[in-house]
Amino acid sequence: MKLSIIISTFNEENNDFYKRTIHQLRDIKEIELIIVDKNSSDQTCQMASQLNHRVIKSKSNARGKRLDEGFRLAKGEMILFHHPRSYIDLSAINTLISGKNLTWGGLTHIFDHGSHFLNFTSWYSNKVRADIREIFYLDHCIYVRRKLLEKIDGFPHSEIFEDTEVSLKLRQIAPSKRLLHKSTTSSIRFKKNGSLRQGVLNQIMKLCYHLKVDKEKMNKIYEMGLSLNSKY
Repeated sequence: MKLSIIISTFNEENNDFYKRTIHQLRDIKEIELIIVDKNSSDQTCQMASQLNHRVIKSKSNARGKRLDEGFRLAKGEMILFHHPRSYIDLSAINTLISGKNLTWGGLTHIFDHGSHFLNFTSWYSNKVRADIREIFYLDHCIYVRRKLLEKIDGFPHSEIFEDTEVSLKLRQIAPSKRLLHKSTTSSIRFKKNGSLRQGVLNQIMKLCYHLKVDKEKMNKIYEMGLSLNSKY
């Protein structure tokens, strides 16, 4: 197996990004798709199983732990942690399968709907946070070689900012690379909360992370009214 793709899910039946992903990946050789599901009450698991993807049930409310559970069962030499509300350029698959010089990194982030604010958010995420600081959020769809992830004992089990934590560890032992292939991500949080409110909330969460506020409490606030990744 060349590439293992892992998605952490929670009630994705009406998520068009998820549906597009599990369909477009079903017939690609040399990859496996592993769905790690947190007690979905809809058809999330059945949709994946019908397409012969592997489905794992998890009891954890922490997305980081669910991603790590998927990694522990994966067989690929390269691991791609795929955001459930993103879809990727299929050309990225061949790059990851054949990319002998790739160690870890992510794809180029864009939102499904454009605005000046969202375009700036993607620009900052790509050019500053990823290229300069070497921190990739999950909506970049993070790739990493198995051997490299094993060196840091897998994916951190955090409820929130698990993507930041894995990036901080990986950048200490290998250089990252942002691929030009696109990861198109849903702007649902900005639509439902409003761009200003969601933008402010994101910065508050970052401040709380640096102040070492309890991650479960942070995640409860972040998921309030949406419950996209976890249910409280």
